[in-house]
Amino acid sequence: MAISKPEWKLIRQMCDILRPLRDVSHLVSSQTSSTIQTVIPAFNALFDFLEQQEELELNHQIVRTAASLGLAVLRKYYAKTDANPHYFAAVCELYVFYSFV
Repeated sequence: MAISKPEWKLIRQMCDILRPLRDVSHLVSSQTSSTIQTVIPAFNALFDFLEQQEELELNHQIVRTAASLGLAVLRKYYAKTDANPHYFAAVCELYVFYSFV
């Protein structure tokens, strides 16, 4: 039983969508303690990436659905940052940092 060309295309698309998720997971989990200054930009990059994948017509429907589901989970956890009392201070610090970069 061989894998067909359309199946290989789907496998490549799934790998492409999973790679950034793996990279961010490694980034966040490789630190002894994740900080908002690390997590927020990573979340924002994932939002941008998953929104692009969700809308990309060339992607298989399964990939677009996976991107949509990933966005739902990301939104759930991103919303938790608003409840963190340190969030406002960290965002202000990020704003100041990126203003001078």
